[in-house]
Amino acid sequence: MQWLLENNQEEKAAEMKEREKRYQEAINLYIQGGLPARAAQVVNRYGVTTQPQLLEAIASALLKAGMFEKAGDFFEKLEYNERAIDAYKKGHAYRRAVELSRRAFPGYVVALEEDWGEWLVSQKSVDLAINHFIEANQYIKAIDAAINSRQWAKAVQIVDSQDPQDPITKKFYKLIAAHFEDQRQYSEAEKYFVKAGMKQEAVEMYARNNMWEHAHKVAKNNLSEQEISALYINQAQQYELLGKLKEAERLYLKVQEPDLAIHMYKKARQYDHMIRLVGAYRKELLQKTHQTLATQLEREGNYKQAEYHFVQAKEWKAATNMYKDAGMWEDAIRCAKLHGGVNASKQVVFSWAVYLGGEMGSKLLQKFGLVEQAIEYAIESAHFEHAVELAQTSLKSKLPYAHLKHAMYLEDEGRFKEAEESFVKANKPKEAIDMYIHQHDWINAMRVADTYDPTSITDILVAQARVAFERKDFEHAETFLLRAGKPELLVKIYKEARMWADAQRIAQEYCPNRLSDVNEEYAKWLQHSAEQGNPLEVGRLWAESGDYARAIDTFARLDRNSSNNPQEIMDAWKQAVQLAYSHCKDKLPDTLKIVSGKLMEAGRYQEAASLYEEMEMYEQVVEVYAAGHMWDKAQAIADRLNPEIAERVRTLQTSALKQQGDADMLYTAGNTSDALEMYARNGDWENLMPKARKEGQSIVNKYSHQYVNFLVTNGMYEEAGQVVRQDGMGDQTDPAVMNTYMQFIKGFITLLPVSWDFSAIREHLFQLADRMKVMQDVVPLEELKKQCKIIHQYSLSEICRKNGLPELGAKNILSLVRYCDIIPADKVFYDAGIAAKEQGWNATAFVFLNKFFDITEEDAADSVFDNADFPNSDLPQEFTVPKTPTVPPHKVEEIRQWVLTEAVDDSTHKYGTVACPKCGDEMWEASTACRKCGSSYDACVITGYPVLTGADRVACKSCQRPANREDWNRFIMKMKACPWCGNVQTTNFQPG
Repeated sequence: MQWLLENNQEEKAAEMKEREKRYQEAINLYIQGGLPARAAQVVNRYGVTTQPQLLEAIASALLKAGMFEKAGDFFEKLEYNERAIDAYKKGHAYRRAVELSRRAFPGYVVALEEDWGEWLVSQKSVDLAINHFIEANQYIKAIDAAINSRQWAKAVQIVDSQDPQDPITKKFYKLIAAHFEDQRQYSEAEKYFVKAGMKQEAVEMYARNNMWEHAHKVAKNNLSEQEISALYINQAQQYELLGKLKEAERLYLKVQEPDLAIHMYKKARQYDHMIRLVGAYRKELLQKTHQTLATQLEREGNYKQAEYHFVQAKEWKAATNMYKDAGMWEDAIRCAKLHGGVNASKQVVFSWAVYLGGEMGSKLLQKFGLVEQAIEYAIESAHFEHAVELAQTSLKSKLPYAHLKHAMYLEDEGRFKEAEESFVKANKPKEAIDMYIHQHDWINAMRVADTYDPTSITDILVAQARVAFERKDFEHAETFLLRAGKPELLVKIYKEARMWADAQRIAQEYCPNRLSDVNEEYAKWLQHSAEQGNPLEVGRLWAESGDYARAIDTFARLDRNSSNNPQEIMDAWKQAVQLAYSHCKDKLPDTLKIVSGKLMEAGRYQEAASLYEEMEMYEQVVEVYAAGHMWDKAQAIADRLNPEIAERVRTLQTSALKQQGDADMLYTAGNTSDALEMYARNGDWENLMPKARKEGQSIVNKYSHQYVNFLVTNGMYEEAGQVVRQDGMGDQTDPAVMNTYMQFIKGFITLLPVSWDFSAIREHLFQLADRMKVMQDVVPLEELKKQCKIIHQYSLSEICRKNGLPELGAKNILSLVRYCDIIPADKVFYDAGIAAKEQGWNATAFVFLNKFFDITEEDAADSVFDNADFPNSDLPQEFTVPKTPTVPPHKVEEIRQWVLTEAVDDSTHKYGTVACPKCGDEMWEASTACRKCGSSYDACVITGYPVLTGADRVACKSCQRPANREDWNRFIMKMKACPWCGNVQTTNFQPG
């Protein structure tokens, strides 16, 4: 044995020990000889129970030797199952590992199957890995394996079992679709392209393989119109590049894009197909398309095709012009005759003649037998020189006609000298004379008449005369007509102009036989004018004829509708007075009365007064000025006449101003009392109050009360406060007046604090309270006292806040809650909560703001609330919520958020308390009464908090109002005076 060991024969030595059943020694020798498998075999075969360290040594040796499956088997027999599985995994003995896991650890099976599949993939046995991945629920890896091993049927089977909406599933659908396309199994490929959400790829697959019916079917079922259109257009463009225009056209039309097909044929210069499509799909553009093509072909010199398209575009004239521009006159004539008829062809012939010009053009026209038509055409076309030339060379009988037409054209153009020459050449000098007469060119008219037509001189003179008459140049007009030997015409014109004296003069001097007729017509006209004519003209006629009475009556009867010119009527009325004064003094009074009345009706008081003033009728002047409310002028004249008239004017002025409601004028006139009353009636307080303050305190009291009553009635409490601050509350003891100020105080409290200093209102209120002590039977004195305290504390709170004593100011606001039955409840709880919150007293703030929040609930308006959450306080046990909230909605929302946030902490639900000195019960710290024992305490004049103990109690030396020592000292150190009586005070730091 020793020899075997010395010669490294451990295996032989171990076999000997094994036969001798000395298993422990055999195991050690097998391990020592590097045969861990034999050692494990001994343990397993004989069921040897040995030390754990030895078993570990065997296992370690097996693993170190790479004998993982043996190690696993060893561990399994020892029922070390987990270690067995690990060993199997390391040795890739996955079948043994899975079998053991199924028995011992079913939860491991899935992971082992996945590892098994991964290992098979790494060993290139991808097809064998598929089922293992499936067992491991690793379907993605299973699909990958199936695809990589080209087992497409299995891949399809697995993929179809997955969630079709999973992006990874869609990726495999794409791979499967591509495979089926490669195998030309297009329907299968389509199915999986669609499943992959790649509907367009399915359509493109069919398109690549020219299976357009299938492509369209898929596209129609799966793509939007825009996607289908883009796909077809892209493919059609590919066909274009390949020259497969018919196929491209079919695709363009399939997606309703005929314009692209039309453009394609245009680029390819296949105009017949282009026109065919335009006619089928764009009929409204067919004519324009023909025209465009015609223009293009013309530029290219392809005249025949251009002609065809011009004609199709109904533009045969353009085709004719094309040939003319190209010098192809025969084609132009042919085209014009074919499409426009004989007359059109004649126009072309004429154009050719114009182009040739001179003799060659004439010969051309003669050749075609068109001389007369050519002349007419030339005239119509304003080619007058050519028309004259044609007539001169080919048809002389038309020469005067050509000259006449040319002359008329030149006249229209304003070329009168040239027109004259052409009129003369046309043997029409009378037309030249008429032309000059029309232009008032009398010199040239006379020159032409002297030279060519002396008989027209009379017509020229008559025309000159008429123009002169129109210009009111009667002297020259008369000269022209007499030179023309037309006195009868001159008489007629004077009669028509109603220039009867001139008509009579000319008739008497040049045609006496007409004089009686003129006189007779003049007499008839006068009579007619007096009866029906213009009364202004009639009045002037009577005045000119010396019949002043009739003239006065005629002018005086005029009214403002007698003429469109008002000033003309005014002048006529004044003329009536002047005529009466100068010629008919007996008619003067009545005329003045009538005319002044009409002037006043027209609002011309100054002019009416001036008429009387000119006649020195001053009393009537005063009456007119007074009627026109021209008081200064009326008063000035009245003062010069006598005191009685002056007083009457003042009385009239006052009455008129009252009626007009013109308080400013009343005040200016010195009628102060009536003016102030009128200001008050008109509600013109801004003008009233400054003037009332100048009249003494009694007047101020009267109108300030009315003003405050007006403002309070309209809910304008802050504006009323401004009035009270400035003017006080008067010294009346009238209950109605006092009631106005009581209403004001109630409304004003809802606004406090305001942005301006309202301490003066507090002083006025204290004075009112003193006066009301004698009126306790008719006014609520106790209520007024509370209101005094409320306004005092609001005022004091503002004073403290502005002078660096915010804590004292906050206490004043908190103590005001005891008046929640007077101050609107939502306001007082809100003010108290905000005051506490600003001082950081969140516990107290929460209590009051939570109460405010409850009050502002939608169904709380006009309901009765209790103060059960203030069980021992001087707060009213019940109070009414106002109908209309006084706190704005946005502030309500801010408080709601704050309360909800603070509500999380229960500690915030407490407010400050103090012990009642009498019974010891806890009561609200600002309460001046203990409900439990019925004790009451004075309110501190500084804060409104209770003054509880004698040791801390101090009092104002002037008004004896009590205060808490600490608060008193802080306030007096800063402000030096008692806040209630205003007297200077000192601090008091020592009890007693």
